[in-house]
Amino acid sequence: MADLKELINELPNLADSLKLSVGDANDISQQIVHIGNVQDKLQKIQEEIEAELARETFKKKAMGVLPFLGTVVASVFIPGGFLVDAAIGAGVGFIAEKFGNSETELILNDLQVKIEDLIDWGEWLKDTAEDIFSDSEVINQIIFQHKKSSLPTQFQRLDESLMINLAFGEPKVLQQQIRQIIQAQENLLQVKQRLNEVINYIENGEDILKILLGFSAFFGKSGFALEWLNDEHGLIISSNGQFQAVADIIDECVSLKEKTSALILHGNTFRGQAEQALKNLESQKKKVEAAKTQTIIAPQTLEQRPKKSANIKQSILVIGSSLAIFGFGGWMCRDKFSQVQLQSLSFNQAGNVVTNLQSAQKLGMEAAVMVQNPPHPIVVWQQAQDKWQQAINLLESIPEGTSVSTQAHKQLVNYRVNHAAISQRLMTESKAAANLESAQKLAMEAAVMVQNPPHQE
Repeated sequence: MADLKELINELPNLADSLKLSVGDANDISQQIVHIGNVQDKLQKIQEEIEAELARETFKKKAMGVLPFLGTVVASVFIPGGFLVDAAIGAGVGFIAEKFGNSETELILNDLQVKIEDLIDWGEWLKDTAEDIFSDSEVINQIIFQHKKSSLPTQFQRLDESLMINLAFGEPKVLQQQIRQIIQAQENLLQVKQRLNEVINYIENGEDILKILLGFSAFFGKSGFALEWLNDEHGLIISSNGQFQAVADIIDECVSLKEKTSALILHGNTFRGQAEQALKNLESQKKKVEAAKTQTIIAPQTLEQRPKKSANIKQSILVIGSSLAIFGFGGWMCRDKFSQVQLQSLSFNQAGNVVTNLQSAQKLGMEAAVMVQNPPHPIVVWQQAQDKWQQAINLLESIPEGTSVSTQAHKQLVNYRVNHAAISQRLMTESKAAANLESAQKLAMEAAVMVQNPPHQE
């Protein structure tokens, strides 16, 4: 079993590399080839496992012992050499489902199932990559978004650009700072628009390509990779070594939208203070110039000047003091408008939303179980697609403000991604079935044509 152990030790690296990076669209064709090579290696390991199980079964029968389900595979994984271990250490437990904990002993039968899941995941990645590669509009959009910074990075830069110490005594500098604030606000509005587009693409995307365009707009030049897909978390994305589920990305977009809106308001206040300070300086300058043109200055006016000057200095000090405490944390703690709370649903209504959530979860689980261990007939993929759609309809019927609306919304996002993935797989299987039927028909026609020779040349 030495050779088999060596092959199994390759599994962590194979599983790690079985992903699709979408940052560089020009690399898609090379990745398709790479994924196919990984699948071939996984298939080879599958064949070796089947041979080993056959040998073990034969030995046990020869010895008169009932055949065991499978040989235990222990201590064959390279310590720390698997992406899942690093991800678990970083607190991202859901990525462990891609292969499992390397410290857990497995039997070969279990290993077969996991490898089959990896092969199926590779097939889905190839289908997705080929769809991207064949759509020039999607390719162009990905290339365009890859030239931009990620949305979190853009927000961070704009936030820092508004950390300005207003130069109250220097009119020219104040004018430049006002222009800087206005430019930052315009850029913030663009960021907010992009966030709306990302949320719309991901939440309402009818196919996987639109969802990927949403990710591309969010991550920008940072790029991202499709790591895994499961029922609980949906599509799992990695970027710059960080792993996120689709629902996590949506939550981050919503949070960034709120911060962007608050920062725009902060810019309004900040700009208003700068403009007022500039007006005060201009007014003061005009008074000084008017005083110089007077040929006779009354004694009372001379006595009042120090007081006016003191008043002007005092007003500037008050503005400066208010700005000193008006930091990013201060404006975030702004007064919140009171919101009218939704009336509580009746007992029957509350029961209905819980029932709908539970029914949707049941349908999602049934759909996930149906498509395990492919290949399957087309009818199975169609049934799974229908179940995902029924689950989505139930989740969409749950209104906001109910006790389960938050959970329903997160699952709705995941279920839509799963539905898009199944729809894509169904389309691929349908095309394959149609091609097979066409090939069989041509073969039958050819067979009929060559019957009863000889034939004319």
